[in-house]
Amino acid sequence: ADGELLREAAASGCFSLSYGFQTVSPASLAADRIDQNRIGEYGEVVRRTQGHGILVDGTFIFGFDSDTQDVFRDTVEMILQMGLDTYTLYMMTPYPGTPPYEALRQEGRLTTDDFGRYDWDHAVVRPRGMTAQQLDEGVRWAYNALDHEYRKRYLATVLRSSRFLLVRELGRGGSGT
Repeated sequence: ADGELLREAAASGCFSLSYGFQTVSPASLAADRIDQNRIGEYGEVVRRTQGHGILVDGTFIFGFDSDTQDVFRDTVEMILQMGLDTYTLYMMTPYPGTPPYEALRQEGRLTTDDFGRYDWDHAVVRPRGMTAQQLDEGVRWAYNALDHEYRKRYLATVLRSSRFLLVRELGRGGSGT
């Protein structure tokens, strides 16, 4: 999150950025050679971006071979700690015709040949650390857990904002109705 780039983005009218954090698992980052992502810097990236008045969406992928069922809880905790404005959760989806797809096909770890399900929202891979059903259920659980927390936060934000607007209006001599 380069400060100058963020200043320019905000000045241009940019109001939201999506960062592909990918995972909170160091083992998954290492195994898939995702060298540019540094888990310890995720929170600072979010704070810097939000500090420029830009909303932050974080995207995460589940189903790396080194993922276990703990990755769902760990990701939810990280998202809440980071204070993301929005989040998007995906399931590992290899594209047909690519080397990862062919490797998974040869290993018998694809759950379907229906390419209509290769949309990042269906478990089309059996990761090594869990079943495809556990992957699907884990992503659904993470969304539910996050949605519950974010609804509470949203309500508190709306109430604070409404109170602020009411106080401001009353201060101007308005009736507040």
